[in-house]
Amino acid sequence: MVSYKDTPSSEIKTKLGIIPSFIKIDKSDQNIDWKTVDSFSSEWEKFDSFSEDEIAQIGNDYFDILPEEKLQNSIVLDMGCGSGRWSKYLVDKVKFIEAVDPSNSVISAQNMLIDHKNTRITQASVENLPFEEKSFDMVISLGVLHHIPDTKT
Repeated sequence: MVSYKDTPSSEIKTKLGIIPSFIKIDKSDQNIDWKTVDSFSSEWEKFDSFSEDEIAQIGNDYFDILPEEKLQNSIVLDMGCGSGRWSKYLVDKVKFIEAVDPSNSVISAQNMLIDHKNTRITQASVENLPFEEKSFDMVISLGVLHHIPDTKT
């Protein structure tokens, strides 16, 4: 597990445990579209279950370029994890996954990944990641980049 470099600003208490949150209380993260974040949070609350076959089929298409022997000891950051389905696909192939999202979809991700001890769920935005540089061997971010207002920063 990767250590946090900062102290969480708050936490989300769920029936499954606590999710540390690094979202600024005033949501002053400048490079984030909060309307979109809130929209996706609602979406993942409604569409939060996927069959093992669905995850495997789509995951095989997305990740077919990654050799499994390179994944085995990898520490992975899933930035913009949403419901956690891509973390779920990778969880048995890697050493550890940090699943991060700025929205409350982290609760859906927690539900999806609850049986896997090599994961941790964190609420944070791309601008306030609470990790030291070079903490991860691999970063995945599927379907996220086009939601970031300024991709140059």
